[in-house]
Amino acid sequence: MKILISAYSCAPGRGSEPAVGWNVAELAARRHRVWVLLDEHNRPWVEQSVADLRRLGIQWIFVKLPWPLSRLFSIRWRGYLHYALWQVAAYFEARRLHRRIGFDLIHHVTYQNSWAPVWTGRLGVPLVWNGGRRDVVPMRLLSRLGLRGGLAELVRAALMRLFWLVTDPLVARRAATILSLGPARCWPAGARVEPIACGGLSEAEASRLSRIPPRQGEPFRIASIGRLVAFKGVALALEAFARFRAKVPESEFWVIGEGPERRRLERLAARLGCADSVRFLGWRSRDELFALFEQIDVLVHASLRDAFGYVVVEAMAAGRPVLCLDAGGAATIVRSGGGVVLAVETPQRIVEAMARTLASWAREPALREAIGRQARATALERFRWLAQEDALDRVYQQAVAATRSEQRPLRRAATAASGDSR
Repeated sequence: MKILISAYSCAPGRGSEPAVGWNVAELAARRHRVWVLLDEHNRPWVEQSVADLRRLGIQWIFVKLPWPLSRLFSIRWRGYLHYALWQVAAYFEARRLHRRIGFDLIHHVTYQNSWAPVWTGRLGVPLVWNGGRRDVVPMRLLSRLGLRGGLAELVRAALMRLFWLVTDPLVARRAATILSLGPARCWPAGARVEPIACGGLSEAEASRLSRIPPRQGEPFRIASIGRLVAFKGVALALEAFARFRAKVPESEFWVIGEGPERRRLERLAARLGCADSVRFLGWRSRDELFALFEQIDVLVHASLRDAFGYVVVEAMAAGRPVLCLDAGGAATIVRSGGGVVLAVETPQRIVEAMARTLASWAREPALREAIGRQARATALERFRWLAQEDALDRVYQQAVAATRSEQRPLRRAATAASGDSR
């Protein structure tokens, strides 16, 4: 099968989104002929690592915005506007390639989101679309995000609903398959949604994390890991920790990451009276992060929306139980066997439930270790990249087969009409 992969962001070792593009290309190329459309900014990292995939025969096509747009939107100004303009340039390049090569299928890989329009579905080729999720933060939780964070989520929700008016007919209804961990009911009626993560661990990462032993000793230590932005829910985790620490004074909370919320969270920790037990460790490299997993007991991932949740899979592979909310892709991952998923209720009830769960895990190390073993088994079995190869190939085969079966009646009808006219 000849497959065109559209991966605006695609490079190894450059973060979660570029890793999706890189790893999907590798999986697809293990069984098919693959061409990858990617933005010019990926070139330095791809050319450093392309020898790793040269054996698979992947063809890399770097697409750059035409002048003067490339000057107006330089690397410093990259964002969704640049991404939207790039999608137009990618469509014309894909059309040119399709006329010469004749693709059997197109897979739009990155960015994974449900609202930004893409145009490759207009080429008349079956489209597999990494659609992300359609989560918005519930109104009852906006008060815990601060003024700036709450307003940002309100604006985001309004803009998403506006863009869906365009993206649903342009992409969602045209796609042969939508890959999403979100509920199928959130997508247009009749859309084919497959709950495939399109995210996971490399074999090297899985091997390293699987060797981390259970942590012994005191103090009981929890961590939240990720960019410090309001929707990540670290403020809720801090409130829960303050309540939990009243029962387990010898405990610590490590906040790993950087972002605009850091100062607000530091003030909140002081106001809650737990600042002496909270450590803000800032941004850490991937190697440093993996080492830090050895020093924590559990991960609290209170994010209110996430398409996937790499840090959740990493913590599970390290044998650390995960406490998360029933929101975003993390809930799907953890529910498969990695910890506890809490209902998204009022802020007060969420905080109380978090504190109870943490107290239970602190009091019962054997229970914590048993959950950690199950978490590791789940991560290694289901959330390694190689474990997704069969599922992704099945999607490709079904998408092409379904499109061909739909086209046969149209061809027969066209042939009959031609015969009648004669």
